[in-house]
Amino acid sequence: MNFDEIMSKCIDIFSNASSSDPCCMKRYESVVSLLGEMKTEIVTGTYPRDYSVLPLFHYIERNMDSDEMYNAIKMLDKWYVDNYRNKSEAVLRREKIRNYLLSDCGLSERRADMAISKLARHKDIYLEFSEYVANKKFPKEGLSVVGYTAEALNQNYPLSPLGAYNYLIYLREMPEKALADLKAGLPTKDSSKIEAITDQEEVQKTMDEKNVTPVDGAEQVTEVPNEADASQTELLAKLDAVQQALATLQKTFDDKIAEDTHKNGLFDNMHRELVRYQNGALDKIVDTIALDIIQLVDTTKGHVRVYEKKEATEENYKKLLRIVKGIAEDLEDILYRQNIESYRVPGHEVDTRRQKIIQTMPTDDKSKDNLVAVRAADGYEKGDKVLRPERIKIFKYEASSETPSEN
Repeated sequence: MNFDEIMSKCIDIFSNASSSDPCCMKRYESVVSLLGEMKTEIVTGTYPRDYSVLPLFHYIERNMDSDEMYNAIKMLDKWYVDNYRNKSEAVLRREKIRNYLLSDCGLSERRADMAISKLARHKDIYLEFSEYVANKKFPKEGLSVVGYTAEALNQNYPLSPLGAYNYLIYLREMPEKALADLKAGLPTKDSSKIEAITDQEEVQKTMDEKNVTPVDGAEQVTEVPNEADASQTELLAKLDAVQQALATLQKTFDDKIAEDTHKNGLFDNMHRELVRYQNGALDKIVDTIALDIIQLVDTTKGHVRVYEKKEATEENYKKLLRIVKGIAEDLEDILYRQNIESYRVPGHEVDTRRQKIIQTMPTDDKSKDNLVAVRAADGYEKGDKVLRPERIKIFKYEASSETPSEN
């Protein structure tokens, strides 16, 4: 999928998302808005090119959002990494070599990665091969290993450019054996035997008939002149297989480390964003309450200024009393807007989970013992959570002492 298709899919998924949680819906709206901004900035080339992870990932909550949402943003992140993010010179070089091995050499992805790992063991050979891939020609003053350059090997022996550079590695790591193989039987391109061979299958058939062993891949061949050399070549082949297996294991390990690093970075960023989101939500709640209280303070001060100038009459007293009651109601409205409501436990039995005894009142009526006597203050709750229990006074039975009669 191209960028427009991926972006359209992401916008469509989040635009049509639904949730009973208002916070989730607000988050989805933010994602749609950010996607639109990203699309515009990508088209104009102004979108940042140095993100390790797209910031959009910070808005995804895996325990709440669908896999479809996560996978859509993941696909967009992959497009960003592959097509837009700034890449180091080393990464670009590796990608060019890999594409060459896949397209020009016809290697499988696994063999291409193994070939790169082998070349990378020798940085100078790796860099010169990279230069060849970029220019499609050998450098004028190529790297020489025990007197041989990749260009000379390619021109004088049946070795492709990749085979030539791999043979340089062979010459460097096992110079005596590699030189002996060249002298013993690696046919030159000007021999009549090579000129008579017209296709790769016939080359392979001739190699098999002459007991020729590949040095690395199908393009490098060495002739084994005797049984001792055959035994050594078999051992070399096994060692090469071990090296390839180790290279594959190393790549798997590196990929795992990179993946874990990516995940850890993603989780850290998501945690930081969640903390910011929670703090932002808390700040909004506090700001809302503060504005409500400020409004009430302004109104109360206005009443004070008015009644300071009025006479202390019974009528003004009644008006002022109504205002004070109104202030209490306004405060309860502020609490109500935060889903906090007052309550009174019905009946006269004490509920210790929702009521708090602040005082006992003596009674000589045993039937009233431990029953509610006075409701001093309402309780307040938010949902099922009691913020402050109802304040009550209860009766406490005390037997009356009888005064002895005088005779």
